[in-house]
Amino acid sequence: MAQAQSVYAATLDTVQAEAKAVDRHWLRGVRREAYAAFLLASHTLTERAQSYTVVRVTAENPSSLSQLSAELRIAETSLRGTYLITALEGGAEVEAISFRVMRATLAFGKLHERGAALDQAWANLVDLSESSGEAAVRQHASSLITSLAGLAVAVLDHYPNRAVRLPTPDMPASVAEAARSCPTDFRNLQDLVSEEDRRLLLEIQYRGVVRARSEYENTRLELDTAREEFTTALRGA
Repeated sequence: MAQAQSVYAATLDTVQAEAKAVDRHWLRGVRREAYAAFLLASHTLTERAQSYTVVRVTAENPSSLSQLSAELRIAETSLRGTYLITALEGGAEVEAISFRVMRATLAFGKLHERGAALDQAWANLVDLSESSGEAAVRQHASSLITSLAGLAVAVLDHYPNRAVRLPTPDMPASVAEAARSCPTDFRNLQDLVSEEDRRLLLEIQYRGVVRARSEYENTRLELDTAREEFTTALRGA
Protein backbone atom coordinates (compact mmCIF):
# COMPACT_ATOMS: atom_id res chain seq x y z
CA MET A 1 0.00 0.00 0.00
CA ALA A 2 2.77 2.38 0.94
CA GLN A 3 4.55 1.56 -2.31
CA ALA A 4 1.41 2.33 -4.31
CA GLN A 5 1.01 5.67 -2.56
CA SER A 6 4.63 6.49 -3.25
CA VAL A 7 4.20 5.68 -6.96
CA TYR A 8 1.00 7.73 -7.09
CA ALA A 9 2.70 10.73 -5.42
CA ALA A 10 5.66 10.52 -7.78
CA THR A 11 3.36 10.29 -10.80
CA LEU A 12 1.33 13.26 -9.56
CA ASP A 13 4.48 15.31 -9.07
CA THR A 14 5.59 14.48 -12.61
CA VAL A 15 2.24 15.44 -14.10
CA GLN A 16 2.14 18.71 -12.14
CA ALA A 17 5.70 19.56 -13.18
CA GLU A 18 4.85 18.86 -16.82
CA ALA A 19 1.70 20.97 -16.56
CA LYS A 20 3.65 23.84 -15.08
CA ALA A 21 6.23 23.56 -17.85
CA VAL A 22 3.46 23.64 -20.46
CA ASP A 23 1.93 26.69 -18.73
CA ARG A 24 5.28 28.46 -18.68
CA HIS A 25 5.85 27.64 -22.33
CA TRP A 26 2.36 28.87 -23.22
CA LEU A 27 2.81 32.08 -21.22
CA ARG A 28 6.20 32.69 -22.83
CA GLY A 29 4.59 32.31 -26.25
CA VAL A 30 1.79 34.72 -25.36
CA ARG A 31 4.28 37.30 -24.14
CA ARG A 32 6.46 37.01 -27.21
CA GLU A 33 3.44 37.44 -29.46
CA ALA A 34 2.43 40.54 -27.48
CA TYR A 35 5.94 41.99 -27.70
CA ALA A 36 6.14 41.30 -31.43
CA ALA A 37 2.74 42.95 -31.99
CA PHE A 38 3.89 45.99 -30.04
CA LEU A 39 7.10 46.40 -32.05
CA LEU A 40 5.17 45.89 -35.28
CA ALA A 41 2.69 48.61 -34.26
CA SER A 42 5.58 50.98 -33.52
CA HIS A 43 7.24 50.35 -36.89
CA THR A 44 3.94 50.55 -38.76
CA LEU A 45 3.22 53.99 -37.33
CA THR A 46 6.66 55.41 -38.08
CA GLU A 47 6.74 53.98 -41.60
CA ARG A 48 3.29 55.38 -42.38
CA ALA A 49 4.28 58.77 -40.96
CA GLN A 50 7.30 58.93 -43.28
CA SER A 51 5.41 57.81 -46.38
CA TYR A 52 3.66 61.06 -47.31
CA THR A 53 4.52 62.53 -50.71
CA VAL A 54 3.47 66.04 -51.66
CA VAL A 55 1.00 66.29 -54.53
CA ARG A 56 -0.18 68.99 -56.86
CA VAL A 57 -3.53 69.90 -55.34
CA THR A 58 -6.44 70.25 -57.75
CA ALA A 59 -10.19 69.77 -57.53
CA GLU A 60 -9.72 66.29 -58.97
CA ASN A 61 -6.64 65.52 -56.87
CA PRO A 62 -7.02 67.01 -53.39
CA SER A 63 -4.28 66.79 -50.77
CA SER A 64 -4.20 63.47 -48.92
CA LEU A 65 -3.09 65.05 -45.65
CA SER A 66 -6.45 64.27 -44.06
CA GLN A 67 -6.05 60.62 -45.09
CA LEU A 68 -2.57 60.56 -43.56
CA SER A 69 -3.92 61.99 -40.30
CA ALA A 70 -6.74 59.44 -40.21
CA GLU A 71 -4.33 56.56 -40.80
CA LEU A 72 -1.97 57.84 -38.12
CA ARG A 73 -4.82 58.04 -35.58
CA ILE A 74 -5.64 54.39 -36.32
CA ALA A 75 -1.96 53.43 -35.96
CA GLU A 76 -1.73 55.34 -32.67
CA THR A 77 -4.75 53.48 -31.30
CA SER A 78 -3.18 50.16 -32.29
CA LEU A 79 0.11 51.13 -30.65
CA ARG A 80 -1.57 52.11 -27.38
CA GLY A 81 -3.54 48.88 -27.35
CA THR A 82 -0.51 46.67 -27.86
CA TYR A 83 1.39 48.71 -25.26
CA LEU A 84 -1.25 47.94 -22.62
CA ILE A 85 -0.98 44.21 -23.28
CA THR A 86 2.82 44.39 -23.24
CA ALA A 87 2.81 46.35 -19.98
CA LEU A 88 0.45 43.87 -18.33
CA GLU A 89 2.38 40.81 -19.46
CA GLY A 90 5.94 42.02 -19.18
CA GLY A 91 6.41 43.28 -15.65
CA ALA A 92 7.81 46.58 -14.41
CA GLU A 93 11.03 46.65 -16.48
CA VAL A 94 9.36 45.83 -19.78
CA GLU A 95 6.51 48.24 -19.01
CA ALA A 96 8.97 51.12 -18.47
CA ILE A 97 10.91 50.39 -21.66
CA SER A 98 7.79 49.86 -23.77
CA PHE A 99 6.38 53.14 -22.50
CA ARG A 100 9.49 54.93 -23.76
CA VAL A 101 9.11 53.21 -27.12
CA MET A 102 5.46 54.27 -27.32
CA ARG A 103 6.18 57.86 -26.28
CA ALA A 104 8.98 58.28 -28.81
CA THR A 105 6.96 56.59 -31.56
CA LEU A 106 3.99 58.91 -31.02
CA ALA A 107 6.25 61.97 -30.94
CA PHE A 108 8.04 60.87 -34.11
CA GLY A 109 4.74 60.36 -35.88
CA LYS A 110 3.49 63.80 -34.86
CA LEU A 111 6.66 65.44 -36.13
CA HIS A 112 6.37 63.75 -39.51
CA GLU A 113 2.70 64.63 -39.72
CA ARG A 114 3.61 68.27 -39.11
CA GLY A 115 6.44 68.01 -41.61
CA ALA A 116 4.06 66.67 -44.25
CA ALA A 117 1.75 69.65 -43.72
CA LEU A 118 4.68 72.07 -44.03
CA ASP A 119 5.96 70.38 -47.18
CA GLN A 120 2.52 70.42 -48.78
CA ALA A 121 1.94 74.10 -47.94
CA TRP A 122 5.25 75.06 -49.56
CA ALA A 123 4.52 72.88 -52.61
CA ASN A 124 1.13 74.58 -52.97
CA LEU A 125 2.77 78.02 -52.99
CA VAL A 126 5.45 76.99 -55.49
CA ASP A 127 2.74 75.55 -57.71
CA LEU A 128 0.89 78.89 -57.65
CA SER A 129 4.06 80.69 -58.68
CA GLU A 130 4.73 78.35 -61.60
CA SER A 131 1.48 76.87 -62.83
CA SER A 132 -1.33 79.30 -62.17
CA GLY A 133 -3.24 80.30 -65.27
CA GLU A 134 -3.29 83.92 -64.13
CA ALA A 135 -0.16 86.03 -64.48
CA ALA A 136 -1.12 88.17 -61.48
CA VAL A 137 -1.36 85.10 -59.27
CA ARG A 138 2.01 83.84 -60.41
CA GLN A 139 3.51 87.26 -59.71
CA HIS A 140 1.99 87.53 -56.22
CA ALA A 141 3.05 84.00 -55.36
CA SER A 142 6.60 84.66 -56.53
CA SER A 143 6.65 87.88 -54.51
CA LEU A 144 5.54 85.96 -51.42
CA ILE A 145 8.28 83.38 -51.92
CA THR A 146 10.81 86.21 -52.11
CA SER A 147 9.44 87.81 -48.94
CA LEU A 148 9.50 84.49 -47.08
CA ALA A 149 13.07 83.85 -48.21
CA GLY A 150 14.06 87.28 -46.90
CA LEU A 151 12.46 86.46 -43.57
CA ALA A 152 14.33 83.15 -43.38
CA VAL A 153 17.65 84.88 -44.07
CA ALA A 154 16.97 87.48 -41.37
CA VAL A 155 16.06 84.78 -38.86
CA LEU A 156 19.18 82.72 -39.63
CA ASP A 157 21.39 85.79 -39.28
CA HIS A 158 20.34 86.10 -35.64
CA TYR A 159 19.36 82.53 -34.79
CA PRO A 160 21.60 80.17 -36.80
CA ASN A 161 20.12 77.11 -35.12
CA ARG A 162 16.58 78.51 -34.98
CA ALA A 163 16.57 77.58 -31.29
CA VAL A 164 14.19 80.40 -30.33
CA ARG A 165 10.48 79.95 -30.95
CA LEU A 166 9.57 82.93 -33.13
CA PRO A 167 7.87 85.29 -33.53
CA THR A 168 8.42 87.07 -30.21
CA PRO A 169 7.72 90.70 -29.20
CA ASP A 170 11.45 91.41 -28.81
CA MET A 171 12.62 90.14 -32.19
CA PRO A 172 15.62 91.95 -33.72
CA ALA A 173 14.64 94.89 -35.92
CA SER A 174 15.86 93.18 -39.10
CA VAL A 175 13.66 90.13 -38.44
CA ALA A 176 10.64 92.29 -37.62
CA GLU A 177 11.21 94.36 -40.76
CA ALA A 178 11.46 91.23 -42.94
CA ALA A 179 8.28 89.87 -41.37
CA ARG A 180 6.36 93.06 -42.19
CA SER A 181 6.68 92.47 -45.94
CA CYS A 182 4.84 89.14 -45.79
CA PRO A 183 1.28 90.23 -44.82
CA THR A 184 0.81 92.28 -48.00
CA ASP A 185 1.81 89.33 -50.16
CA PHE A 186 -0.50 87.05 -48.19
CA ARG A 187 -3.41 89.47 -48.68
CA ASN A 188 -2.83 89.44 -52.43
CA LEU A 189 -3.35 85.67 -52.29
CA GLN A 190 -5.97 85.53 -49.55
CA ASP A 191 -8.41 83.55 -51.66
CA LEU A 192 -5.74 81.03 -52.70
CA VAL A 193 -3.61 80.56 -49.57
CA SER A 194 -5.56 79.33 -46.55
CA GLU A 195 -5.03 80.69 -43.06
CA GLU A 196 -3.56 77.34 -42.05
CA ASP A 197 -1.11 77.40 -44.98
CA ARG A 198 -0.15 80.96 -44.03
CA ARG A 199 0.81 79.75 -40.53
CA LEU A 200 2.69 76.79 -41.95
CA LEU A 201 4.65 78.91 -44.44
CA LEU A 202 5.71 81.31 -41.70
CA GLU A 203 6.65 78.42 -39.43
CA ILE A 204 9.06 77.12 -42.06
CA GLN A 205 10.89 80.45 -42.11
CA TYR A 206 10.95 80.87 -38.34
CA ARG A 207 11.77 77.30 -37.34
CA GLY A 208 12.95 75.53 -40.49
CA VAL A 209 11.68 72.25 -41.89
CA VAL A 210 10.93 69.54 -39.34
CA ARG A 211 13.75 67.18 -40.34
CA ALA A 212 16.35 69.90 -39.77
CA ARG A 213 15.24 70.64 -36.21
CA SER A 214 17.12 69.40 -33.14
CA GLU A 215 13.78 68.20 -31.78
CA TYR A 216 13.53 65.78 -34.68
CA GLU A 217 17.03 64.40 -34.21
CA ASN A 218 16.50 64.01 -30.46
CA THR A 219 13.21 62.18 -30.99
CA ARG A 220 14.72 59.90 -33.62
CA LEU A 221 17.59 59.03 -31.27
CA GLU A 222 15.23 58.44 -28.36
CA LEU A 223 13.12 56.10 -30.50
CA ASP A 224 16.10 54.11 -31.80
CA THR A 225 17.53 53.79 -28.28
CA ALA A 226 14.23 52.74 -26.73
CA ARG A 227 13.62 50.10 -29.40
CA GLU A 228 17.11 48.71 -28.92
CA GLU A 229 16.61 48.55 -25.13
CA PHE A 230 13.27 46.83 -25.64
CA THR A 231 14.76 44.20 -27.96
CA THR A 232 17.68 43.61 -25.57
CA ALA A 233 15.31 43.13 -22.64
CA LEU A 234 13.31 40.57 -24.60
CA ARG A 235 16.39 38.55 -25.49
CA GLY A 236 17.11 38.19 -21.80
CA ALA A 237 13.52 37.31 -20.91
